[in-house]
Amino acid sequence: KEVAGTRVYDERRDESTHLMTDTASQREKISEVIEYIEKRLAELETEKDELKDFQRLHKNRRSLEYALLTHEVADAVKKIEDAENKKALEMERSTGRWSRISNVRAEIDELEKVSERESKKVKELEKQLTRLKSQAERLEEKKARSEIDADEIREVMEKRELERARAQAELDTLLEVVIAKRDQLEGSGGVQEEFNSWKKKEDEMLQQIHDCERAIRELRTKEGWRKQGISRSELLQQKKQVEAELQKLEKEVEHHNSEIAEIQSRIDSRKLEMTEKQRKISETDQNIRDLFDQEVQLKKQRSDIHGKRQELWRVDAATDEECGSL
Repeated sequence: KEVAGTRVYDERRDESTHLMTDTASQREKISEVIEYIEKRLAELETEKDELKDFQRLHKNRRSLEYALLTHEVADAVKKIEDAENKKALEMERSTGRWSRISNVRAEIDELEKVSERESKKVKELEKQLTRLKSQAERLEEKKARSEIDADEIREVMEKRELERARAQAELDTLLEVVIAKRDQLEGSGGVQEEFNSWKKKEDEMLQQIHDCERAIRELRTKEGWRKQGISRSELLQQKKQVEAELQKLEKEVEHHNSEIAEIQSRIDSRKLEMTEKQRKISETDQNIRDLFDQEVQLKKQRSDIHGKRQELWRVDAATDEECGSL
């Protein structure tokens, strides 16, 4: 109904009721929102406390991690420095060893040259010794032939001497007979023919004696003695000289052989020493390579630690920023 162009009370009441219903509904929503906000604020307060605890714990953790990382970095740096010091020391030792090896190689080369020269000398002495031995053998043969010739000459001379003695005895006998006959002839005053006969026999005996003496002289100048003009005493003297020279050469050869043996022993000793030094150098090179590998690993470890530290710094910065925004 309308009264004077207005709505009636019922319509107004319905509208008011509707408005009150809407207001009550909105009020409930607002209460719910307020309740949610209060609940959320309570949760935020709890989260804030938890965040503070987290920040405190996180800060402690970062402090511990930083301390651990700092300690690890210090250890890594110390290990790297130790490795570099060891590497420098090994390099210095290796340089010294290589220098000593070079000196030893130079000494070995010099000793090998000396040994080669001594070997040549020994070969020359051995050749000379061979020649002298050959010469001594020839002299021995000459001596043997001379002794044989001397024995033959001695036998012939003894025979000739015996013949000469017999001839001389016969001559003496004949002379006695001749003298006796001569005395008889002179006493008897004749028999010239018998005297001449005995005289002829005397001449024949004298000729025979002269022939024996000439044969002895010929035997004394027999071939080998006459051609060479060397007596037995001279041959013995030459033999003694050759034997003395042979002994001298044998002593020289023995001395050179002992020197060569000593030089070879020194060369072998030097080679063993050089082998040992090369083994030590190989070990040093291996140690240096190990130190290089260790250094690379330590540098990688230090790089990893540095990366972790930067990551922690970034997380810390992000956490601080988040806390500041709250």
